[in-house]
Amino acid sequence: MQKKLASKGLGITAIFLVLYILTLSWSSVLRPSAWLPIYNVFLFLGISSFFFGFLIRQNKSLPKFIIFNEDRLIILFIILLSFSALINPNSKSINYVLAYFQVFVICFLLTRSIIIKKLSLRTILNTNTAAVCIASAFIVIEFTLRIFFLFDIHDYIPSFKEKSMAVVTEGIYRATGFGTEPTQTGFYLCALGPIAIWNLYKNININNKLKHLLVFFIILSLIFLFSVSSYLVIFLTTLMFILLRWKWRLKIFLRFLFSLLLIVFLISLYEPLYLIVLDILETIWGKMTLSGGGTSTNARTNLLLKGLERIYEYPIFGIGIGFSSSIDEASSINWYVFLMSEAGIPISMVLFSYMIIQLIRIYKSKIDARNPLLFGAFAGSAYLGTLSTFFYPNLWFVY
Repeated sequence: MQKKLASKGLGITAIFLVLYILTLSWSSVLRPSAWLPIYNVFLFLGISSFFFGFLIRQNKSLPKFIIFNEDRLIILFIILLSFSALINPNSKSINYVLAYFQVFVICFLLTRSIIIKKLSLRTILNTNTAAVCIASAFIVIEFTLRIFFLFDIHDYIPSFKEKSMAVVTEGIYRATGFGTEPTQTGFYLCALGPIAIWNLYKNININNKLKHLLVFFIILSLIFLFSVSSYLVIFLTTLMFILLRWKWRLKIFLRFLFSLLLIVFLISLYEPLYLIVLDILETIWGKMTLSGGGTSTNARTNLLLKGLERIYEYPIFGIGIGFSSSIDEASSINWYVFLMSEAGIPISMVLFSYMIIQLIRIYKSKIDARNPLLFGAFAGSAYLGTLSTFFYPNLWFVY
C-alpha cells in the first residue's frame, strides 16, 4: 500500500489478477469444485500467465518474494508445521500442511509480489472498491427479494452450497451474498470494506450522492447478514480506534446518539416491526454471550471448550495438525484456539507474531490509507476469533 497511485497497462496477467480481486468474496457462486473457488481459478491463471511470460521474456526480473524481514516468519512457520506433522501424524496431516503452504506461501507471499509487480495501487484500490460495492448491492437485493417477494435469487445462480435456510427469527432469512455463509461474507466486508469506503471518497470521482448511496448499501449489507461475529468485530475495532486513533468530538457523538434514538423511536411506532426487531436482538445477544438455547450455540461452546482443553493437555506440540478433520470432528469456532490445539503454542506463536508485527507496521506507518488499513487488518484479525476458516484470503490480502 505504500506505492504511489501510478498507472500500469493491463496485460493478461493483470486482467486475471483484477478478476481475482473482484471475486474475493465469491467463495460459493460459480465455484468449479469443493476445493477450488472461482477467485483461486483466476489467481492460478494469473500466476501461470506471469511465469509463462517470464519464460518467454528472459530479460524480465522476478518480483521480490521476501519484501519485509518478518516474511521469513511465514517460511519458518511452514517448516515447523511440517515437522509437527511428522511428530503427530494422522490421515489429514499432509493435507493441512499443504493447505497452509498454499494459503501463506502461494496465495499470500507469491501473490502479493506478483500483484505489486503487475498492478498499480490505484487499480488495486479501485478494484477492491468495486468488488465490495457489487457484493453489498447483491446482498441488499438478495435480502429484499427474499423477504418481500419470497424469491431466492440463489436458485438461479450456480452455487456450490445448498440453499441457505439460516434465519435470525421466524420469517427473516439471513442474506449470504456470494459466500458460503453469512459469517464468511461478513469476514470479507469487515476486512476489506473500510478500505473500499476510504478509497470511494478519496480517489473515485463520482457524484457524492452516489457515494453516500454505495456506503449505505455496504452498511445495509452488514445488517442483513445478521452476523453476530460482524457486529462484535465492528464494535471492538471501533472501540480500539476511539481509544487509539480518533480524537474525542462531542458533536459527532451527539449526532450519533440522536440518529440512534430516532431509529429506535421510528421502529417503536410500528408494533409488528418492533416485535421482530426485539426478537432479532434477543437472538443476537444469546449468540454473542453464548447463552442462547439453540443447537448452534451449544455446539459452538462445546467445540471452543474442547479446543481449550486440548491446548492445556498438549501445549508444546499440539494434538496433531489436521486431527479434528481426521476424526470427522468440526473445528473450533476460534482459529487461534484451533491452531494452538493442533500445532501447539510455540509453532502457532511464530505465525501470530507475524500478524502482530504487521499490525504494528500499519499502525506506525505514515501513508494516507493507514486508518482504513488498520481498521481492516484489526477487524480481520479479530474475526478469526469467531471462525476457523483461515484459508479465505480477505485478511491476508490486507496484510
